[in-house]
Formats: sequence, C-alpha cells, structure tokens
Amino acid sequence: MTSAAEEMAEDRPQLSWVVPMYRTREFVEPLCERMIGAAQALGLSCELVLVDDACPQSTADLAERLEFGLPLRVLRLSQNQGQDAAIRAGLRACTGKWALIIDGDLQDPPEGLSVLWPPKDTTRCLRTASASINRAVACSARASTGAAWSV
Repeated sequence: MTSAAEEMAEDRPQLSWVVPMYRTREFVEPLCERMIGAAQALGLSCELVLVDDACPQSTADLAERLEFGLPLRVLRLSQNQGQDAAIRAGLRACTGKWALIIDGDLQDPPEGLSVLWPPKDTTRCLRTASASINRAVACSARASTGAAWSV
C-alpha cells in the first residue's frame, strides 16, 4: 500500500521549467514548444511555470491562451520586481521533482537540457555545458524537491 505522499510524488512531473518573463512576448510560444520538445526527447514529464514580471507587453495574457496538453501555470507579479523575484516566485509555485530556470528570450536553447540530464549531483553542482550552450550551468539545492537548475 502506498502512502498519500508517495502517490502525490508519483503524480508530480519530473521537471518544472521556470521562466521569468519581461519583454519576451515574441518568444513565449516558440520557447514553450522547444522546452516541451526537449523534455519529451528525454522521456521526461514536465510542467511550465511562466512568471510575468509585470511586463507591459501583455505577455501573461498570451501565455494563458496557450494549450500544450500538460500543466502550464502563468504567474503574474503585480509590479516589476526583477528577474530574481520572478525566479523565486516560479520556484515556489513549481511542483516538479527538478526545476530548470531558463530565460524567456531564447538566449539559451532549451535543448541544452540533454547536457544536464540525468543529474549527477542532487545537492550542488557547477558544470560547463557543451558548446551548444556555451555557458556555465549552476545548480543549487532546492529545499524539498531537489535542485534548481539555471541554464
């Protein structure tokens, strides 16, 4: 017999994509499609957590109309608080076993997930990803569910 906590853990997506959004309206739909594709290519279930940092472009309105057949959460900050605040709000809202933070402007390819998965160190890591990402990838511990990854 499984406990309620075990059943809840099984229902959680494996990965939460956390995306701070400010002046990124033109990238929202292609970014979401690419994040989903990157996760599916690795056989991962995922959710999308998009955080609108009071963007004047109505980015959240557009994001809320998107449908991908998987959990999509759009959070709205009441006033512009900066990328760090948007990331923290997204991490608080995500339910995945792992969270990956990625900028909303496609400066980093979601397909870089293939370099990071599977995680080697569940508490802390600092690795340099392949030339396709060309950036350092930092992981830091996340209190209850694993690590928050920033690409």
